[in-house]
Amino acid sequence: MKEDFSLLKIRVLDDFFEDELWFSEFLAEGTGFSVEGANYPNLLFPTPVERVKRSIEILGKRIHPDFHETPFKVSLRVSLEKHKDVPRAHVHNDNCLNVVLYLDGKEGPEGGTVFYRHRDLGLIAAEENMPETFKTLLLRDTNDLSKWEELGRVSFRRNRAVVFSGRYFHAPPAEYFGESVKSGRVTLNFFFPHLIDIL
Repeated sequence: MKEDFSLLKIRVLDDFFEDELWFSEFLAEGTGFSVEGANYPNLLFPTPVERVKRSIEILGKRIHPDFHETPFKVSLRVSLEKHKDVPRAHVHNDNCLNVVLYLDGKEGPEGGTVFYRHRDLGLIAAEENMPETFKTLLLRDTNDLSKWEELGRVSFRRNRAVVFSGRYFHAPPAEYFGESVKSGRVTLNFFFPHLIDIL
């Protein structure tokens, strides 16, 4: 498959934190709770407040200074092999900019983030004021990968941040792995509601 990232505005920031293994101790001390039935089932852990502040400082320096003052949502997630049956291509409905920071997991394309185009509609992103018929079709097809063309995927690399529009149809990898927080896919996920056009 030929990847076509030319259609997408994506920023990849490697070597995000200087001390890249900080989260191991944080997860060992915390207690995660399971989120099932969501469009991204996983284990959620308490948000590391100081790490979040540091992340925004780094994003402000490497992407855009507005990251310093923009309201956001953030979650520390661990995805395991048991979470593999999840909806695939999806968007975030709050019109946000996404930042996914890969903390730990399987290095390579099977652990990263996949981006899609709907074959029938030709859409790579949800559009404002889409017809209800489009929304119904997209929701129906979310788990049917024969309806989607994979444009490409950003490979998983520890301490890598991927910045992209929440409108893009995307998904975590189908190849989930790990039986515990020590062997699963660990990410720190940010949602910036007012910065979708910043890239």
